Amino acid sequence: MTKKKVYPVHFTGQRGQQEASEAFQLNETSTWQRWLKHSRDNKKTTVVTCRCLPAENDPVRRRLKVHYSRDTERCWLSSYAFTGNEHKPDCRFYSVWSDERQTEIYQGEAVRAAADGTIVIRLPTGLQKKAPSDVKPAENASADEPVKRKDGHR
Repeated sequence: MTKKKVYPVHFTGQRGQQEASEAFQLNETSTWQRWLKHSRDNKKTTVVTCRCLPAENDPVRRRLKVHYSRDTERCWLSSYAFTGNEHKPDCRFYSVWSDERQTEIYQGEAVRAAADGTIVIRLPTGLQKKAPSDVKPAENASADEPVKRKDGHR
């Protein structure tokens, strides 16, 4: 599976506007964390958006949510629920589902979005098929006997 791309992130708030490039996010860790923490503390006035696609007039498009862990004292970003389809397919915030109905198509943990934006699929059987082997019928089984099924019908 290909690694998802880290795109620039744009901050708009009462202090003005700032853009954090991929290099800034990866190399300026302490400043990046300070920006994220400030955005979270001022979430009513600060909007964080992903720049995987060109900016639009609507500042809410590709808006990101800032999370904080008290245990690690670190912040991180995620997309809001069902907005992942607004991002570029190679963006780390991209997701296929655009609404709750689409996620309900799949049972339980069959298909889910991982934290890194990738999709995890669990199958009831393997993807590799094996050639049928020569299975001999049991010696004491008679072809005339009715076969018992789990549903109780003969």
